[in-house]
Amino acid sequence: MRFLLACLCIAVAATTAVPLPAQGRRGNPPPQAIDKIAADFEGVLKKVTGSKLLLEVADGNVMEIVATRKTEIFVKGKPGKLKQLVEGENILIEARRGPGAIEAVIIRQGPIDEEKTTNRPLKP
Repeated sequence: MRFLLACLCIAVAATTAVPLPAQGRRGNPPPQAIDKIAADFEGVLKKVTGSKLLLEVADGNVMEIVATRKTEIFVKGKPGKLKQLVEGENILIEARRGPGAIEAVIIRQGPIDEEKTTNRPLKP
């Protein structure tokens, strides 16, 4: 009787299991899945050093975000460069998890035209 009950439990568990996401070689998500993991970060730009940005978010924590050669940068609504970003001003960063750091996909500083973006605008 116990054997039948155990078999029944295993059969139910096997047929109702939630499928797990695909895994890479070392248990990490495959690279194409990493590209799709995205988040928006809004805060005050504390410092820009090389390709690294320090961003102070609303709760007071400081995040390090890396700009890559694919990062799009907009200053006052126009395409810009990292060296044009002004420290101490509000900034919005759309980012994704990269292989070793949080990577900026789009960086916006200054007024944002709401019609040209799918994300929320910077607070005045």
